[in-house]
Amino acid sequence: MDNKVQNPKQDILPDETSFNDKDMLQDALSSVKGLVTEYGLLSSEASNQTLKTQIENLSKALDKQQRNLFNLMFEKGWYVLEKADTQKINEELTKHKQCLANLQQNG
Repeated sequence: MDNKVQNPKQDILPDETSFNDKDMLQDALSSVKGLVTEYGLLSSEASNQTLKTQIENLSKALDKQQRNLFNLMFEKGWYVLEKADTQKINEELTKHKQCLANLQQNG
């Protein structure tokens, strides 16, 4: 049984030995992911509300761009996801619910 979730892979142009479309998208996605993380930290440390709001707006735009890049890579079959086992999902959900319950009791 194949545990991969992906679209049919498209040919990468011009060839797989040079910096190609897939490489550029991977680089862009990685860069935007890093920026999203940094903007989240920057927002929490903003010195005033106006600055915080501007940073949050930029962060939202970056988050949207990150999703667009992911979708494009996934559509082309260049981003592969693993199918999650239902039992593993339920186990993780139970663990997180227990953790939340503990926090609520002790909080």
